[in-house]
Amino acid sequence: MSALTLLHTHSSSDDESRDQEDIYMPPQRRGFRICNILVIGLFLLLFPGWFVALDLYRHPRVVNIPGLSSSHPFPSQIFERVKKVFEPDERYTGPSNQTHQNWDHLVAAHDALYLENPEKYGLIEGAGPPFKHENMAHPNLVRFHYWQVKGGRPIVGGYSEASWDAHMDHCFDYLRQAISCGNGFTIEGHTPLIVKGEHGEASTVTGWGVEHNCINFEALRAFQIEQERRYNMTWQGY
Repeated sequence: MSALTLLHTHSSSDDESRDQEDIYMPPQRRGFRICNILVIGLFLLLFPGWFVALDLYRHPRVVNIPGLSSSHPFPSQIFERVKKVFEPDERYTGPSNQTHQNWDHLVAAHDALYLENPEKYGLIEGAGPPFKHENMAHPNLVRFHYWQVKGGRPIVGGYSEASWDAHMDHCFDYLRQAISCGNGFTIEGHTPLIVKGEHGEASTVTGWGVEHNCINFEALRAFQIEQERRYNMTWQGY
């Protein structure tokens, strides 16, 4: 009897063990909770960066450059400093028509810049498309007029003498502004201009042969050309 009872008891214990084996009890996963905390922490860490990136995408960029610290549309690579040494260049000297064209092409888009939304950068409204570009940049106008007067040729048609004089004063004033507001400083030293067959020095300083710290002018020209292309699309039926 006792043996039977013990056998019965043992049998019941085995059944309970099997029932417990059929029920899956997952182990406590402490690492899973830590992983969740790390993911949340990483999100909170990255969120401010995403917010700043979105804000920069939606608003004009600002650079801390003397004379250009406000919002502007220019690509940042323009302001990457480039070492440049200037040498005499016959393409930009003398009174020939080819020289005038070379000067004209030196500044892309005829010294104009098209912006789709000037108010975004705090600029006043520009001339609407289509508009008449000036044929030459201001320094080129000064030199062009000099060679015209020196050669005794008539002043360019379409301008009265008074209008031409006012325009020339305007060009000279741009040179004054460039001198007064420039941010490029290079100590050039004695770089004389020697005229063959002439005595002495025509100028003691030319800037030739001295390394200058310049903006990326080619990047600026590329930007102007691209903006001119966009401008032409606004009125040429593209």
